[in-house]
Order: sequence, then C-alpha cells, then structure tokens
Amino acid sequence: MCKYILFSPIGGTDPIANERDGSMLHICRKYKPDCVMLYLSKEMVERHRRDGRYCDSLRRLAAHEGFSPEILVEERPELSEVQVYDFFFQEFRPLLLSLHSRFPEHRLILNIASGTPAMKSALSAGGVSAFPGAPGPDRHASQGAESPAGAPHGVRCGSILGV
Repeated sequence: MCKYILFSPIGGTDPIANERDGSMLHICRKYKPDCVMLYLSKEMVERHRRDGRYCDSLRRLAAHEGFSPEILVEERPELSEVQVYDFFFQEFRPLLLSLHSRFPEHRLILNIASGTPAMKSALSAGGVSAFPGAPGPDRHASQGAESPAGAPHGVRCGSILGV
C-alpha cells in the first residue's frame, strides 16, 4: 500500500473556507498522509500563534478519519514579501529534500492549491524537478500503468504528486 507525506504552503482559505475544507484539509482527508509539513508566511504564522487553527483542524480531521500524521510546522515570521517568485524556488528545495530523505518510500504530495501565487508556481514549476535523484511524477499514468494497491489510478509510491 502506498504511503503519503504532504508539503503544504498555507493560504487564506486554510483550514476551512465557506464551510468547506481548504485544500490542505481536503488533501489530508483523501490521502491520509503519515506526515504533513505546513509552511507558514508572516500572516499565517500570526494566525497560527493566535489560535492554532491549522494544527488543531488537522488533528481533529485525523481523529475523525482514523489516521495520525506527524505535523511539522515551518514558520517564517519574517516572510512578508510573499510575492517574490525566485525566493521560493530556493526556499522549498531543502524542505522537500528533507522530507524525501526522511520518508524515501513515501509519495510526496505537493499542495499547489494553497499559498501565494509565487509559492504555487515554485511548487508546480520547480517542485517536481527541484532536486536531482528524487523520483519524479509517474509519467506512465496516462498510459494505463498499474497503481499500487489502495493508491489512486496512476499513483506510484516513492514519487511526487502535485495536487
């Protein structure tokens, strides 16, 4: 069975917006990752420190859905220039490498629906090929390759998935 880890920048619609899951919670509900790394900019750090909403909502979801993820929080309280694209290409690389080295057999999910446009672009354009030697996306999924038991069609363990 394929196991997952999630890297998720946190945005204004996380954890809940309009009485619906934000993308971070939605991904966790679907994939039940073993580890979730939340990336917080200055504004999100302030919200997190005020009421713990991101970790609390994730813990509540996990208890309800029957999984228990390790939650890692990367706080960047000085990060207010969240529109600078180049910054995130450099910033995310060591974080993704760290997750990949800690969980080499897990599927790394990149949440490209949360965070700022610069964060989303860094993950979607550079995240999949951010580091040499890391498994890339399953390029055979559209050709009908078999998925591991319990994994969505086209998902292979040990690779990267941008959702």
